[in-house]
Parts: sequence; structure tokens; C-alpha cells
Amino acid sequence: MNPSSRAGPTLHSGRAGKIAIMTMVYNESTNLPIWLRHYRRIAPSANLFVIDHSSDDGSTALLYGAHKIPLPRDELDEGDRTFFINSLQQGFLRYYDIVIYTDCDELLVPDPAKSAKLDTYLRDQTYAYASPVGIDVLHIADIEPAIDFTRPLLLQRQYGQFRSTMCKPVVTRVALTWEPGFHNCNRRPYIDKDLYLFHIKQIDKDEALRRQHVVQQLPWSAADVAASHGAHHRYDDERFVREFFLDPANQLRALGARDFVFDSEIARLLQEARERSGIFQFPDFKGPVVEIPRIFRTAF
Repeated sequence: MNPSSRAGPTLHSGRAGKIAIMTMVYNESTNLPIWLRHYRRIAPSANLFVIDHSSDDGSTALLYGAHKIPLPRDELDEGDRTFFINSLQQGFLRYYDIVIYTDCDELLVPDPAKSAKLDTYLRDQTYAYASPVGIDVLHIADIEPAIDFTRPLLLQRQYGQFRSTMCKPVVTRVALTWEPGFHNCNRRPYIDKDLYLFHIKQIDKDEALRRQHVVQQLPWSAADVAASHGAHHRYDDERFVREFFLDPANQLRALGARDFVFDSEIARLLQEARERSGIFQFPDFKGPVVEIPRIFRTAF
């Protein structure tokens, strides 16, 4: 299979473009305010939905500009979570033209040279569904200070890294079946090269460790553990810091920062994607460390 040789999945143009954007959270006191602020600003006409998996830290008490959908909590089961989000996505598509799902540490940004607003940008596209270009925002802790979450974040972080599995098929006008993690779905990969998903899990070492300690303590279902769903959430501190912070810093020191261009990574992703049991699986790899262009620095 060579999906890179295929044209994008198209729909007729001229649809009204009603947009629903949703996320699912548990005790996301840091990331949820960032998510809400970002999507209120960059997609002002969209309806925002926060699925609250029984947060008890007060982070979902007041959700200005968003609608809360409460869920009861027992153990965490990614199969159940994915089934619920898939069902909600397909139901929303009865009423909305475009549905987006992201985790609350994932921020979609169109190329600022193309559009300043996500909602305007997406209405101009004719594809039926798309994956953005996935970028992990990095904290190079030995040269960058702790982040100030009250200030624009990308003014404080200058490096990122392409991650194939963050090219999630999260924007759709048609019913998709996502797999746990929302990295893969039942339709051929299509990458919108002018749309970026900035993943801010690694944007600050201390905050990332604090959050890791929260999720390390969650009760996971036996099925999730057996299938290695969410395995990185269960990393011990040493492995977590090494993979998410030390490895990128060492790569930057050894090789320097490359330009913010991802044609070769996207070509590899599309070339190596494989269909298994009706799901198109992305390969898992990272690109070189890159410098985030200044044009993005006020995006969030």
C-alpha cells in the first residue's frame, strides 16, 4: 500500500461548517485551562465539550465557554473510553459538520501564514477527514527555565520534535472508528501538511512529572494492562524523564536543531502505514529536534 500516492479524501464544498470540539479529562488543573483558552480563541464559532471523568480537584467546576458531560469513574479502561468517544463523535455528526477530538494537552494550529483561525481554516478545506502534523513541544531543561503558564507558552519554548503517532486522525466530517489512544482509525491516512497538532505533555519537566504521578496511581483495567494501552502513563520516574526529557536534549546537543520541515517524515509515515483488521496503523517513530518558527510563537 502506498497511501502517499493517493489524493485526499474529498467531500463537496459549501457546507455550513458547524464545529464541535471535545476532550476528556480527569483532574487536569493545568492543561484544561490552556485547552479552553486556546480553542475559544482559535475557533471562536465552535462548540466546546469537556467530558469529565469524575474530576475531584475543582478543575471542571467552572467551564466558561464550554459544555460539561459528566461520567462516573471506576477503573480506567481505554476500550470503554474509546467506545464512548466514537459513539459521541458519530452522534455529533448528526448535528455538526466537523467534529474534533483531542486530549487536553493537544492544541491544533493551522499554519499562521494560511489562517489565523482554526474554524475558518477548516471550513475552507474539502477533505472528509485529516490528520495534522504531530509535534511534541520540548522542554530542554538545562537551557530553558521552568514555564510560566500565565504567559504565552511558545514564547518560552523554542524546540519541538515530529512524532508519527501524534499525527492523529482527529478532524472529521464523516464517521470514524478510532482505536484506543486515537492514533489510528478505520480510514486510510491523510495528512494535512498545513495543520499542526502541538502536544504539550513535555512542555515543562516539573509539571510533567507532577502529572505523571497522578496517572501512575490510577486503577487501570486488566485488559488495558494486558494490551499495553496507556503504557507510558505507567512509566517510573527514571524512564519517564529519560525518554521525554533527557533523550531529546542529548539529541539536540549532538545534532543541533533542524528546520521545521517534515516532508520526509510524512512520506515515511504514509509509506509504512499498514492495514490490520480494518484499522490503518501508523508506525511509531520520532524525527529530529526542530526549532519552532517564530510565526507560531503566539499561537498559544
